[in-house]
Amino acid sequence: MSEQHQQLAQQLAQLHQQYLQRLQQELPVLQQQIQLLETAIEWRIPVSELMRRFHSLAGSAGTFGLVSLGTQAKALELQCKSWLAFATRPSTADLASLQQQFSALRFDELHALPVLPTKESSPQKKTVLIYLLEDEGETARHLCLTLGTFGYQVEWFQSLLQLEQALAR
Repeated sequence: MSEQHQQLAQQLAQLHQQYLQRLQQELPVLQQQIQLLETAIEWRIPVSELMRRFHSLAGSAGTFGLVSLGTQAKALELQCKSWLAFATRPSTADLASLQQQFSALRFDELHALPVLPTKESSPQKKTVLIYLLEDEGETARHLCLTLGTFGYQVEWFQSLLQLEQALAR
């Protein structure tokens, strides 16, 4: 293994570890938000927040190779999205199902090491530009670091308007 490849492995392992630490803090917050939803008088705002957080979790889990976690988070996001789309308050049974799905999230892959790219799949030059649209700063920072590690140039946008302006250039 070359020195550069070894450094990349160390950086990825460190990013992976930081992500796992962040997950340990974020998941109990999600659990609490689901529980608070049961007694919330106004349900749309908490469901929107849960949907946003599950969306973020799905994307970041996928980025860090936690496919099962990402897939399950996406399913939870879509459940919240359907409640908002149909403007129907989730029933007690719906909330119990959401709670059960959340509790069943697969964490067995959380301790897996990140997969390193092969020499053939690694970009050699920073010629590929990726526009990243993400409103959560910490997630965006991790994604930018990860993509930059693989040799990509990344421009981060917090809003759709900013992204549209960049695309118009």
